[in-house]
Formats: sequence, structure tokens, C-alpha cells
Amino acid sequence: MSLDYDGIEGLVYLGKGSENYQQLVYASSLYGTFFTVYGNFQVEDNGSDGLKIAKATFSLVNYKGILDIGLRKVKFNKERQECELKLQALKKNKECTLENFVIDPTENLRFIRNLSKVSSKEKYIHDDEFYYRDGDFKMNKPPYDLLNNDNCGDIEKCIQSKVPYELDAIDKAPGARCMLSELKVLI
Repeated sequence: MSLDYDGIEGLVYLGKGSENYQQLVYASSLYGTFFTVYGNFQVEDNGSDGLKIAKATFSLVNYKGILDIGLRKVKFNKERQECELKLQALKKNKECTLENFVIDPTENLRFIRNLSKVSSKEKYIHDDEFYYRDGDFKMNKPPYDLLNNDNCGDIEKCIQSKVPYELDAIDKAPGARCMLSELKVLI
């Protein structure tokens, strides 16, 4: 199994006037809820050191589904040029802001989600993003957020060793993986 994907590429505009646009940077479905994250970017020229994002405001919109997804926090990882979107179901917060970070506009800007479990206070809700359940049988789901080309075979073997039937091999899901969005920078 491989996670390499050569398919549809998106764009994020970070040129003059980019602060006038709400740009779709991430879309997915969790707990049966379809949601998107939009970004608004205020950009400053940082000379040869890259492109400075003076302020980035991210807004989450829930469209369909019974559980609202909340945007708890956004962190920027400079080494990976990646915005980590920290999400949790049953949370009210729908907007987060990052300030003063620098990107390399010749590299893709990535957005990846990090989902937290539903609060243990919600004792009558089964967290089906983290656990399988069939009657009394319960089992942890694989850690998809940590899946990469180096470890996906090990995780597949682990799943097959715990399930009493053989799973069909999946080479690629349509649209790569729903936990990651990778956008070309347009200035």
C-alpha cells in the first residue's frame, strides 16, 4: 500500500489583496458531518526570507451531519510548512487566528487535521472515529493521522491480525486522504 498521490491540486492565493477572500483550505467528513475550513490571509512581503503571513484567520463551517465539529486551535509547523487544524466534535469554537509566520511560496502550503476524542464527560456517545463497536466487541481504530508510507504496511498487518476475516487491500482512496489538504501557493 502506498500513500503517494498524483491527482487534483488546489491553490491558495497569497498575493496582493488576499485579505479580501475567504479561501477554502480544507474539507472533510468526521462523525458523518461534512465540514470545511476557510482561511483569510493578510500577507506582507518579507523580501528574500519568504512570504510573511501577518494574520491568518481560519473559520470552520459545518454543513451536514448531526454532530458539530469545532476548531479548537491552529498551529504552524515551519519545517513542514503545515498548518495543523486541531478539531473536536461537540465543541463550539469555529474560528482561530495565527499571526506572524513565514512560508516559502515556492513550496506547497499544507493543512492537516488533528482530531481529539469526544470528551469523556459525554458518557452516552460512542466515539466511532476512534473505536469500532459491534455489541460488546470494541476495538481501537488504526491511527490514521500517523499513517505514512513508512508505517502503513505495519498498521495494515496489525488490523488484519485483530480481525477474524481478511480485509481487501486498498491502493488509493479517491482524492488521496481526507485528513490532508496540500495547496500550491499563488502570489
